Amino acid sequence: MPSSRTRTSKRPNGATCVGDGLACTASTCQSGLCQDASPSTSCVISGVCYANGAANPTNPCLVCNSAASKNTWSNAAVNTACTS
Repeated sequence: MPSSRTRTSKRPNGATCVGDGLACTASTCQSGLCQDASPSTSCVISGVCYANGAANPTNPCLVCNSAASKNTWSNAAVNTACTS
């Protein structure tokens, strides 16, 4: 799913382009726009890449759950110890 960040590009559809610069996103041209897409196994939260299952550095009760959301933290599983 493309992110909300897009840049104009004159390359053909599917060509790689300079996107957000994050290692975890793939930037490709679509209809004249460079669009950034996150792989299914990671989240981009506040401009930072997190692996699926990674805990929020400031709140271990929240995790990257890419199945639930690729751009916001999700609640950790029930019975997860939430200590920092």
